[in-house]
Amino acid sequence: MRKVLVISFVCLAVRCDMFSPRPVETPQGVFKDPLNLSAILNATQQSFSKTAYDDILHPDFQFIAYNGRIFTHAEEISRLNSIIVNKTVSASWDTCSGNYQVPPDTMILCRRFQAGYRAAQADSVIDSGETQLRLEYYSPKNTWTIREWHEIGAMSIFNPDFTQ
Repeated sequence: MRKVLVISFVCLAVRCDMFSPRPVETPQGVFKDPLNLSAILNATQQSFSKTAYDDILHPDFQFIAYNGRIFTHAEEISRLNSIIVNKTVSASWDTCSGNYQVPPDTMILCRRFQAGYRAAQADSVIDSGETQLRLEYYSPKNTWTIREWHEIGAMSIFNPDFTQ
């Protein structure tokens, strides 16, 4: 009786293709960065997690608007996701004066940005301006993050209150 049971199980297992290797799964949720925030970070020559905007921004992140209003990590993530929803917006970043590092765990960066729609013939500019970013080393993840984003001069496309 046992032999019959074992033989039945083996036949069933072979028939179900139980011992064949599974096909390799394609990676899910590959991070796309049309706002090029990773370009800001790459210029620092430091290690950053670039798997999602949620990882690039520090858990205690603050967006400090031109008028002094403060927005949270969740509000900024929501804004960044709303900007890239149609996948036609992109941004470029350039350095400006005022970059310095406070060892061992803080950097202050000044960046000029230009955001626009990618068009077939020429890019159209939506917004441009300047911002000051405070980067901080985040030891639980062993990477650097953006801790504060100071909007300079006027409301930018990155401001959670921005409407077009």
